[in-house]
Amino acid sequence: MPPKGERYYRHSRVLPLRSAPETWGTLPALASGTIGLMTEPLVVTDQTFDKTVGQGLVFVDFWAEWCGPCRMIAPIMKELAASYDGRIKIAKLDVDENPKTAMKYRVMSIPTVILFKDGEPVEVMVGAQPKRNFEMRLQKHLTTQA
Repeated sequence: MPPKGERYYRHSRVLPLRSAPETWGTLPALASGTIGLMTEPLVVTDQTFDKTVGQGLVFVDFWAEWCGPCRMIAPIMKELAASYDGRIKIAKLDVDENPKTAMKYRVMSIPTVILFKDGEPVEVMVGAQPKRNFEMRLQKHLTTQA
């Protein structure tokens, strides 16, 4: 690590240090060792869908590889998978490879994210949205479930 106040290189730009290196180890993420450990969303198919969403809360992202907004929310889904690990399953279903499930839930636009509770859809969100919108919906159902 560079000494306090020196510059370091990141993405081909020179940036000044904003905090002293001795404080970096006190950040919660560094202390817990969770930096770089990302829980991935479950990949579901037409064959595995019913079993996956049948029990508990499951947040399913209906997406496609060619969809720009779907790619925009992919990192958000990864963050949600890490944040809600053990409380809510985060899953994704490729609508091009699994059209039956997409048709069953009338997914006409992507990304569409549906929250299932014990196999039944309880929330539907269409289009790319900020992480806080997804979190508000998830928290609402976590508090009613507790």
